[in-house]
Amino acid sequence: VRALPEPRPRGFSGAVGEFVVAARCEATTVRVGQAFTVELAVEGRGNLERFAAPPLPQLQGFHVEGQLDRRTADRRVFALELIALHESIDAVPPLPLVVFEPAGGRYTTLRSEPLPLAVQPAVGELE
Repeated sequence: VRALPEPRPRGFSGAVGEFVVAARCEATTVRVGQAFTVELAVEGRGNLERFAAPPLPQLQGFHVEGQLDRRTADRRVFALELIALHESIDAVPPLPLVVFEPAGGRYTTLRSEPLPLAVQPAVGELE
């Protein structure tokens, strides 16, 4: 076992292997200020069960309330609770996961696809 190269990039939480990520959103329409869940699923070969949860992402236009981590033998799912901050949002931006790829001997950031999202005014605001 060899040590990982230094310096380790910001956001690296110990994921080592060949992974793919995919995101899904529980809703396609939300209101400003309403909490909703987005899941980032990670699959592939590597230390899937052992790496730490990634740090909460900074997503422009959203407040990230928190994150839950569900583990199985072949998959990790990070459920993020988000709150949309304004109506001009039309998608949840790509969610990142920083990994070390042993085959290439480098760190890389995997990103999910953006998720379309319609954001309506908060309850009680004029529409």
